[in-house]
Amino acid sequence: MEEDTKKLLDVIKRLNARAEFANLSQIMMQEVLPRLDLEKFAEESQPVKELLNSTELYSAKHFQRADRCLKQSYYVHFVLGQLTLLSQEKNDE
Repeated sequence: MEEDTKKLLDVIKRLNARAEFANLSQIMMQEVLPRLDLEKFAEESQPVKELLNSTELYSAKHFQRADRCLKQSYYVHFVLGQLTLLSQEKNDE
């Protein structure tokens, strides 16, 4: 069972490293980590520490990408709003 748990944690870590699977990885961690005896498991092996460290790094990276996309969407929304205002001004003339 311990070997299978290590393999599962490694899969979760690898999924989190890829943007398209990061959401799945986060869901898997929410389900798996509370069910593990992390203190006992962390003392015996490195996978939990590696998982948490890599998750922190990649989660920050995913957040930055999502933040960038959100800012870009605001820009697109602003430009479309300006175009709408211009078309309304032309229609009013």
